[in-house]
Amino acid sequence: MKSIVYTILIVLGASSTLFAQNNSDQNPNYRKSLTKYESLSATSVNQQSVTIHDTYEVKDWREEKAKQKELKAARKHELRKMRIEQRAQNRRMNPFFNPYYTPYYLY
Repeated sequence: MKSIVYTILIVLGASSTLFAQNNSDQNPNYRKSLTKYESLSATSVNQQSVTIHDTYEVKDWREEKAKQKELKAARKHELRKMRIEQRAQNRRMNPFFNPYYTPYYLY
């Protein structure tokens, strides 16, 4: 019984592969796409590894470091100014503030 089933499966498998190989028109647009991409292949090979030179910007690490240093100095200066202004506001709001005696640590 098993041998009959195996024989039938082998015959069906072989006939299906033969039918698929005998069908000559599996992709009807094959020739059209072949001519299209053959004409484009010459231009695509010529344009390989060609980039627009405006897309890449060379960065000098020294300039970047100097720019960061300037930004850090400006930020520190702004923070100092804000701290001094805050201290002055706190002194003005202090009811025990004596304008004739200001200890050194308030500055």
